[in-house]
Amino acid sequence: MNPRPRYSAGKLSALPPLDPQAIGLLAHASGLQTTLWKELSLKEPAAVALPSGLHSLALRRYIGAVTAKKKRPSFITPGNHLALILASRIEHCVQAVLQVDRAGARVRLREIEPNVPEKEQPRFLKLLREASDNPISASNRKIWRHLLTETAMILDLVEQFPELKRVRLAKGSRFIKDDETRFRSGLLNYFNKTLKNLLG
Repeated sequence: MNPRPRYSAGKLSALPPLDPQAIGLLAHASGLQTTLWKELSLKEPAAVALPSGLHSLALRRYIGAVTAKKKRPSFITPGNHLALILASRIEHCVQAVLQVDRAGARVRLREIEPNVPEKEQPRFLKLLREASDNPISASNRKIWRHLLTETAMILDLVEQFPELKRVRLAKGSRFIKDDETRFRSGLLNYFNKTLKNLLG
């Protein structure tokens, strides 16, 4: 049995006072996150084994906002929900696919993400290596909006998520004539706002 930690009077006085309202809101936030993980696991069985770094960072920001009595990021708005799903899928693939040699990576990728078209597998593996080299954070928001955008396009998730259909149907800049380029530009803006909301 582990002994109980001992704190001196000085250490105890230095600890911040407990705020019952903040504790209640924190429990509520954790409940939201737990519900979300269960929901993602049912919706994307191969995608979410563990909560992603984005989950952890967003929850940390939520806690900070509760303490400071500021506006808190939502875990359940469509855009934030989608970003959490895609971040989980990317990180799950990084952990599972990049642990094997290059020859076995495609085999593992086909097992985990069978909806990645064969011709897109090299590009998707490149995205995974980029994600591995740049863990998600507020300072890497630009990189991760790119990763989320390209992943959404490769997996072709428009029919599954109405918000992506709205981005595709949006007019966008009149200077962009190509539909794919316009869609990519719209997704970059969409995920930039989403990640800013979740990460700050």
